Amino acid sequence: MDYKISNAKRVYHKDIDFQRLNRNMKWRENRLSDLIKLAGRFNQFGSEIHQCPICCSDNISLFSIIHGYPYCECQSCFHIFLKNPIISEDLCSLYASEEHEKKSHLDKLYCDDDIYQQRIESIALPKIDFITSYLPNKGTWLDIGCGSGENIYAANKRGWKACGIESDPTEVSFARKQGNSVIQTYLEPGNISGYVANCDVISLFNILEHISDPVFFLNMISQSMKNDTYVIIEVPRHPSLSSFVNMVFPSLSHHHIGPPVHVRIFSERSIEKMLEQCHLSAEVIWLFGQDFSEFLLCAAQNASIDNKLLYYILGKSNFIQKEIDNMDISDNMILICRKIIPKNG
Repeated sequence: MDYKISNAKRVYHKDIDFQRLNRNMKWRENRLSDLIKLAGRFNQFGSEIHQCPICCSDNISLFSIIHGYPYCECQSCFHIFLKNPIISEDLCSLYASEEHEKKSHLDKLYCDDDIYQQRIESIALPKIDFITSYLPNKGTWLDIGCGSGENIYAANKRGWKACGIESDPTEVSFARKQGNSVIQTYLEPGNISGYVANCDVISLFNILEHISDPVFFLNMISQSMKNDTYVIIEVPRHPSLSSFVNMVFPSLSHHHIGPPVHVRIFSERSIEKMLEQCHLSAEVIWLFGQDFSEFLLCAAQNASIDNKLLYYILGKSNFIQKEIDNMDISDNMILICRKIIPKNG
């Protein structure tokens, strides 16, 4: 389980200001309530999965049951995945729907004028600055699954020529209202080359954990892009303290393992295996997360505690989270990847 991606530079920690983002107990309770309602809307599930969708091992075991959804863990590559995912058509209709009652609970988080600029300053800009520091030149940037456009906004602010692709009409409308260039579409084999062929950077921030076949999707991108294009991937990470918290308090899980939208949680071993299948290699990996705040707020919610002491400790969480990150048990990772070019190519 203590596996590290081969030959990648490792960087640790990113501060987060919970007060500035209005992250309090009420916020957590509302998000949990919305996720539970969303999870309860589906009663049609796809075929049961009997082997790891990344490494194909049949050595799998139950990790936890979250809001009625069983998650398994591969004992070979430590990938966590839904054993009975909802059918792809239902998941696609969820993201493309304009009906309020069918929307993802995340719309309430991302499409909020009151905290949009705070999210750009606290979340998007640090990511763009970090990535830019490892790239030789600024050029065209395509953000796939761009949501409300925070990362596009931040990239353009830093001198990139950035645009995005998003299927959710609510998020597309909100992103455009903020001045972002966003195309509303799904990427498919028939259209992907026209979007990615000439990009210098292609980013997938928190996208692959939602996709039923991430290897196919990422390989489709890899085959269609230029050899010198950088691919940026952000995904939730296991093993982590948050994974453990979700396993111990499954009825309170919403941040890390969140069905039905989070189909999988990647380990470093499983994402490296996926990258190999897509002829990509990670050059840099950035490890950070919200593990301590997840533990603290989950424990407080379980004990029905909401007081000044809780928020005093939460205000110190970055110091503790930094140590968690340095121990390689943080719940998030960003990878800067390049295509593997054959020596005779």
